[in-house]
Amino acid sequence: MRCPACHDESPDEARFCMHCGGSLAREVPEVPPRTLGVYTPEHLARRILTLRGALEGERKQVSVLF
Repeated sequence: MRCPACHDESPDEARFCMHCGGSLAREVPEVPPRTLGVYTPEHLARRILTLRGALEGERKQVSVLF
């Protein structure tokens, strides 16, 4: 497979170019965006969309231990 960025040859099973590291992603068909109503009952979707402003401003403090 030939890299679209540097035009160097890479193995067919490679996902990234062996020379420049660019993506060798093949054309993937575009998936239509999922709507909220597909998985969420209508009454709950309406409530979520109505309260969106309140949800966007919510912040929580977390502690992360490495």
